[in-house]
Amino acid sequence: TVRVSRSSTEEKPETDNAVFDCRVLSKAQAVFSLVDGKFYLKDTGSSNGTFINNFRLSQPGKKSEETQIYSQDIVRFGSQVEMDKTYGGKTKSIIARIRIHFADGTEFEERVLNDKFFRCKEDICGQETSKQ
Repeated sequence: TVRVSRSSTEEKPETDNAVFDCRVLSKAQAVFSLVDGKFYLKDTGSSNGTFINNFRLSQPGKKSEETQIYSQDIVRFGSQVEMDKTYGGKTKSIIARIRIHFADGTEFEERVLNDKFFRCKEDICGQETSKQ
């Protein structure tokens, strides 16, 4: 299990964790897990959301079900937020393309076209670019 969270005085970002210095993440954002050879992502009740291919996993403040992730999925933690006038600017979310490889170097399967979380990667990238 790997927890995704915002940095705090107790937890700092390191190369071997999923702690980020990002204001739009919750202290307890999400959890990656491995069950019976399949990889899953679960929102643990975040305010600004956890997304797979731009599909939000749960409503704000609500935990999601575990959702299987596949190689080449794009995950996003948090939503871009406009800052108040004092600080100005925007706080951006954490976005990553997932690549899952087995110990022998082969890549885990990609999400199938008829899966409800499938979205063309060009559509996802285009939407993120237009929001920035």
